Amino acid sequence: MVEVWNEYVVSLKEQLDQINETLALSKNSASDRLSVLQNTTEHLRHLIKRSEEPAVVPLYERIASVVGDHDLAIIATNNAGECTHVNPAAERMFGTELLQTTNTSGESGFYLADKATRCEWNMPWAASVDGKEVTGAQVFFRRPEFPDGIWVQLNALPIKKFDGTVDGVICVFIDITEQVQVESHIADVRRALEQRLVATANAHTELSVLAVKLGKQNWASESPASTMLAQAGKSGDREERLALVVDDILVNHALLTSHLSKLGFKVDSAHNGQEAVEMAAKVNYALILMDCDMPVMDGYEATKALRLAELESGHQSKIIAMTGYDRLGDREKCLAAGMDEYVPKGVDQTRLFQIIEAVMKGEQVVPEFDASPVEQDSMRELDFESLENWYGKERLVEIVALFLKTSSLLMECLKSAVAERDVRAAHHYAYCIKGPSASLGRVKIANLCEKVASTALHNKWFDADFAYLSLESHFEALRDAMEKMVASAGDDQKDTSSEADGPESARLTQLEKKMGKSTALAVADAFLEDTDDALEKIGACLEKEDDDGLKPLTHRLAGCCSSVLDKETQQLTTTLQDLASKQSWQAANSLFQTLTDSLKNTRMIMQRYLNKG
Repeated sequence: MVEVWNEYVVSLKEQLDQINETLALSKNSASDRLSVLQNTTEHLRHLIKRSEEPAVVPLYERIASVVGDHDLAIIATNNAGECTHVNPAAERMFGTELLQTTNTSGESGFYLADKATRCEWNMPWAASVDGKEVTGAQVFFRRPEFPDGIWVQLNALPIKKFDGTVDGVICVFIDITEQVQVESHIADVRRALEQRLVATANAHTELSVLAVKLGKQNWASESPASTMLAQAGKSGDREERLALVVDDILVNHALLTSHLSKLGFKVDSAHNGQEAVEMAAKVNYALILMDCDMPVMDGYEATKALRLAELESGHQSKIIAMTGYDRLGDREKCLAAGMDEYVPKGVDQTRLFQIIEAVMKGEQVVPEFDASPVEQDSMRELDFESLENWYGKERLVEIVALFLKTSSLLMECLKSAVAERDVRAAHHYAYCIKGPSASLGRVKIANLCEKVASTALHNKWFDADFAYLSLESHFEALRDAMEKMVASAGDDQKDTSSEADGPESARLTQLEKKMGKSTALAVADAFLEDTDDALEKIGACLEKEDDDGLKPLTHRLAGCCSSVLDKETQQLTTTLQDLASKQSWQAANSLFQTLTDSLKNTRMIMQRYLNKG
């Protein structure tokens, strides 16, 4: 079972590396875009210095003529902070009403980065009216046409006369909404991956103990489809479909390509509508994700051109619009242009997958799924009396408590796998839940796990969604019943020493067989000595976020665990170091507690072994 889990842990680490690379790409892309804002501001400073008598109006006219039809918004104010001149880009961005009033109604207006605190005087350039430069400020604003709001970055320069009085202010803005949304989305994906990596390591450890108690070794490989899955690859055995991502922002290509690859698409990229039309004339794409706001040719015109060309070719691509905003009337405008569906950028990945699959099948996009109700008689299968006769009352309480802890972790992992359309992970986790459930007589849950695994294997993800939701409902009912059973038996009377009896006997027998009893005793003694203060030092490094100090400690600890055949703690130690190397300190600290418990248990086993000598 260790090999199967290690393979999946490696897969998660690779995904985390890809996300970190995408985040770096996003920041580089944003830096290129913001350089336009900085260059324009520097040019304005140069004009101010060369002016014989600095004044707002002539300086505004000169800088506005330099910018021309660029997407930089430029505003000029008088010395009272009132707007006097705006270029076309500023008028499109802010609207007339927002710029002409300092007492906007409702939620309309300018806000600080927390999206809750209104800017002083309700205008972001207020400090410049007092003679101060404002550079690199990020401001959020709302207006009725943009209910979800827009992010902008601005530089504001006071125009001072030679006597030092402020004649007015010139502000230069650039829209950074898409940048903020993309980086927020990447951060969410990164957090989810880190949590999943920790959950996977925790679940592996707990499942290994549960397997020993129930007399099993490898539930994940019991599927009759194991051979088929091994040959299928991550996205399963399916016909390759072609998709085209059309977007002028490079980082969006990386994100959407990653998403589409999980659905089995081979992905090409175009950077504007004209490129998309030319590429679609040569390749029959099954799906096109189309940005609406692009240079050269926008998404609306590109879609109209594509639909016109399809009348002659006979092939029709599914086109889904994607924009950085969620403006009133946008969806209707997209459908009128010939697109099949509309999705705002940054939409939840699960929802994006559901919409894509519905569009590809020609089905109506439904708002959400409803879980199937739990069957009234499903709990009749839960026969604690028979299980107690088989395992013994005390041991059954331990098994049930461990099953609840393990299965809860595995259910979270399975939920993520289904949401991300990850065939291999969904199949693996479904069978990890099915095995112990079947061993405890939970036939309904075992059957639902089988259904999730089989539907995922054949890429019937809508069926897998419904099967998982039904499984979740039954699992919650089972969890309630088992928690009551554990509580009534006295959860605080668990015998922790008996918990290690099975694994302890097998491990020590293997250790003695490998090196002889005298050498095994010496190794156990060295293990206790070498790991005596390891946990305290590792904890200190984590607290200081000291990766360099942590590396030798984790390397040494992994070696110690290997010497006493403790593969679980060794794997946890390796995963901890990987998280620290990626600066994922929150996830590393979460995993540290599991590592602590695992190592303390091994130390207890080795100490008892020495005492028996």
